[in-house]
Amino acid sequence: MKTTVAHSYEWNVLDGVWLKVNSGVRYYDSLQETRELLEPELAYIAAKNATEEDIAELQRLLTLQQNCSGDAQAHAKLDIEWHLALARATHNPVLNQLHNSIANLGMKTRTAASSSPSAIESAIEWHSQIAQAVSAKNPELAKAAMQMHLSQVRVAVAEGIKHTQNVQSV
Repeated sequence: MKTTVAHSYEWNVLDGVWLKVNSGVRYYDSLQETRELLEPELAYIAAKNATEEDIAELQRLLTLQQNCSGDAQAHAKLDIEWHLALARATHNPVLNQLHNSIANLGMKTRTAASSSPSAIESAIEWHSQIAQAVSAKNPELAKAAMQMHLSQVRVAVAEGIKHTQNVQSV
C-alpha cells in the first residue's frame, strides 16, 4: 500500500493539524495580509449598508472592550466579536461567510497583540473611529480607518509575539 500526501499548497488551512504545524510568524503574516485585503473593504461596505441595529451592536461591543482593560484574553475575544459584527453590517452573506472563515484563526495573534495595554487602547480607539465612520455613512473614512487600524495591529502582533517568546524563554 502506497501513501500519498498532497502538496502543502493543497492543504486546508482551516484544518486543526495544519494550524498546529503552521502557527509561526509566516502564518501570522499570511493571516494579517488576508485581513489587510478584506477588512478595509468590509468597513467600506458596512458604512454604506449598516442599519441602526448594526451600529448599536458595534457600539455595545466597543463599550465591552473599554471595560475589560488588562484582560488580554477577554479583549481578544471581544475584538473578534467586534470585527464579526462589522462584517455582518455589510449585509453581504458571501463576504460575511468569507470573513467568518478567517476570524477565529486570529485568536493567538489577537491575544499576543493584547499583551500590551497601549495596543489595547489603540485598538479600541481605532474601533471607535471606524464605528463613527460607519455611523456617519462615510465609506472612505471607514476604509481608511480600518487600514490604519490594521497597520497598528501588524506592529502590535509583532511586538506581542516577541514579548511572548521572551517570557517563554526565561
